[in-house]
Amino acid sequence: LGLTLAATDSAAAARWFESAALQGQGAAAYQLGLLQSDPRRAVEWFSMASAMGHFGAQFKLGDAYLNGRGTAKEPGWGAMWLERAARAGHAKSQLALGLAMASGVTGSGHKAEALAWMLVAQSHGAEGVAPVISALQARVPAATIAIAEQRAQAWTAEPFSDAPGDRASLRFSQHALSRLGFDTGFADGISGERTQSAIAAFRAANGLGAGGCDGKLLDRLREKLSGYSG
Repeated sequence: LGLTLAATDSAAAARWFESAALQGQGAAAYQLGLLQSDPRRAVEWFSMASAMGHFGAQFKLGDAYLNGRGTAKEPGWGAMWLERAARAGHAKSQLALGLAMASGVTGSGHKAEALAWMLVAQSHGAEGVAPVISALQARVPAATIAIAEQRAQAWTAEPFSDAPGDRASLRFSQHALSRLGFDTGFADGISGERTQSAIAAFRAANGLGAGGCDGKLLDRLREKLSGYSG
């Protein structure tokens, strides 16, 4: 009887969460993701919640794409979702983004930024950060450590934005474009002349018409990367 009641309660909760999620409640979509036994269904609900600005869901979605949990493995796309949550102040995402950057997921040359995110995560109470920070500090020059500390001290939370062209999606675009042979220079999420030229060249080569870092560009970049082994 107890198991039957538990199953009934769980089903009722799922129906309530689904109704709330379909009305735009990101927290409900997130809870639905947590309830799923099928990781593919979890990704679907985490995607919905992430688009609504739920930082816990963005962390889960980023992790799913980084590691191929319930979806194809897309490390760059996963790092983008982690960065969105990290910039808004989500400590777990800050640590995960730092680890991803340190491993080269977002391109080379991000050791200072990786360490900065770890330091910010530590200041926000993320668990298990100290040994990771020490390990990275042991592998980088003192100048890199100093830059990271300055960035961490200057860090401030940013409002969530899922609009194409935000810094996280622009960094993903820069990384993807460079991998596909359209040189953007350093993938820093800041639009410069080289980035704009690379975007224009890629759009022209793929029949996307004029524009910048929009949804069409992101979709086509993901499509191209999925078949790219270089």
